Amino acid sequence: MNSNIQNWKKLLQAISLERDEEINFHRNEIKELPAREREKRGRAILNLKAKHGGFVLGERTLTDFSKKSTRKQDKTDIRRGDVIRISKMDDPEKEIALGTVWSISKKISITTDSKFPIDKKCLYRIDLAANDITYRRMEYAMDKFYENVGPGRRTREKIFKKENRWGRFSKKITEPDYLNESQKKAWEIGLKTAEISFIHGPPGTGKTTVATHIACSAANERKDHVLICAPSNIAIDNIAFKLLEFKNKNFLRIGHPARMDQQLEKYSLDYKLANTEDRQIVKLRTEAKLAAQELQEIKHPGRSLMRGLSDEEIISLGKRKTNTRGLRNNQIKILQNWVHSKKKNNSKFEKLREEEDKFKDKKIKEARIVLATCSTCGSEVLENHNFDLCILDEASQAPVPLALIPMLISGKTILVGDGKQLSPVVKNREAIKLGLKDTLFEHIEKEKPCNGKMLTTQYRMREKILSFPNSKWYQNKIHSAGKVFKYKNTLKQGSPIGQSEITAIDTNGLFKENLTKEDHSWKNLQEVQYVGKIISYLEKEKIKPSNIGIISPYKAQAKELKKISKDIEVHTVDGFQGREKDLIIISLVRSNKNKNIGFLSDEKRLNVSLTRAKKHLIIIGDKNTFSENKIFNELWQFIEKNGNYIKLKK
Repeated sequence: MNSNIQNWKKLLQAISLERDEEINFHRNEIKELPAREREKRGRAILNLKAKHGGFVLGERTLTDFSKKSTRKQDKTDIRRGDVIRISKMDDPEKEIALGTVWSISKKISITTDSKFPIDKKCLYRIDLAANDITYRRMEYAMDKFYENVGPGRRTREKIFKKENRWGRFSKKITEPDYLNESQKKAWEIGLKTAEISFIHGPPGTGKTTVATHIACSAANERKDHVLICAPSNIAIDNIAFKLLEFKNKNFLRIGHPARMDQQLEKYSLDYKLANTEDRQIVKLRTEAKLAAQELQEIKHPGRSLMRGLSDEEIISLGKRKTNTRGLRNNQIKILQNWVHSKKKNNSKFEKLREEEDKFKDKKIKEARIVLATCSTCGSEVLENHNFDLCILDEASQAPVPLALIPMLISGKTILVGDGKQLSPVVKNREAIKLGLKDTLFEHIEKEKPCNGKMLTTQYRMREKILSFPNSKWYQNKIHSAGKVFKYKNTLKQGSPIGQSEITAIDTNGLFKENLTKEDHSWKNLQEVQYVGKIISYLEKEKIKPSNIGIISPYKAQAKELKKISKDIEVHTVDGFQGREKDLIIISLVRSNKNKNIGFLSDEKRLNVSLTRAKKHLIIIGDKNTFSENKIFNELWQFIEKNGNYIKLKK
């Protein structure tokens, strides 16, 4: 990342390119692809009847969609929390509303910010859509960053000032006695550094634990107002559960309830608002609902009667009590009743919103710790709030403009992550060239090494599993805690895949890869079948499915692998970031004579894949296909020497 502010302006262009890439993908597919084909690909649900279903948390309008026919619904990629686009079947290019999936089963419930008119004669469709809100918030953060006053200037100083400043660090703050030495040092630097610091947490070293301890120490003992954020809702939920583990319940989760773990719903701002016993709010809600019912009972006068008259003109006509513009007195009275009822309705809801906003502000101030995604930090609900400390978890996955959003409302910032694991997801190639994959985490780690600490004790992997990534990406700086040496073998003696901590199964020339039209993603069905055989053996040996994880780099392969067992966790590499299992199976998929491995050459993805297993790691793939890749060659050699290498035969 170039520290020249002028060069950062390229990021604005990069944001625009990435936004267009995402939006145009869905827009073009809706325009060009037959509706039925898009439904088959899991990105749309067609022929839906709609009806309004009341309200949910946050006073969001709920609309229920159900299938017209009894035809079995195709499996869909649409999930709870997804942003979707609502349109009519006969006019798919005209967007009626954007919404969020609240629930999906036999019916699909969608929340929208406001109610939209439903035509009972029409059928609707919902499509996965891109939401440009995050892009707009990133652009706003960049604009603020350029300003030479206020939060933008303070943020620039945090990032670009070379000298290290130290803040207040009271000796009264209790040092967590069960942290190891590197964790204690990271905890101290995090609390002591005045402006910006980092915690480099390699796999299994407890970076989330340290970040949570810092938050609790700052909030409970120093009485700081703490903001914890991350690029994803999953990462935020992980920290929320860690806070509960530490018996700290004085936190507030901000964000759409459909995008957070349902177990955390009661800690959300929307839940607290929906269940408040505040007399004023309860009273105003009752009055607002009555006003809405009253308005609903009054028939809309219609365009022919309204004749383009504004509300003010209608009220003026009523005062004259004379026939005007071809309208009789009784018609004017109808118009008046409508206008007065509408104004009453609007007034009640405005007052309600004012009181609810006051309630939200109060709850945010009362909470010692506030949790939100980086994007949500730029929402209206937090725009009038400032925090003493911001902890940005998974900072190595946050592009610069995204990281700036929470930094603008915080006094100091701690970046927590690992630059050797997954980087930000950027689809547009030109945006990558312009620097959108760059992160503040890597910049601060490089430019201000004294402002942070690398954690060096890992608690997850057995030694042989750790050994390769340790030497390849962490200069052998990581050592294992005593507990990993006490792990017992999950695999029994005589196992067809051996007992080794790390096993490679070479399928050279036996299996065939296929490119799917639906997802433009690779799958290898023979490899799926072989994974199924391994799972069958593990089941016979009474190994719990909950202790097994399957990783594949490709979405299409992950879909097929999920069919093996509903009880085994299957994800792409991105989905397994931050996760761990006793036994991990990696399905590499690629098998071709051209030795083309695509994005599997990304070392960061390989690092994540190799570091999820606690006791046993099993890799299945075509060794020859990967033979021209240096890192994979080294991996195969390492396993042949230190693990169990199996070459499948016909």
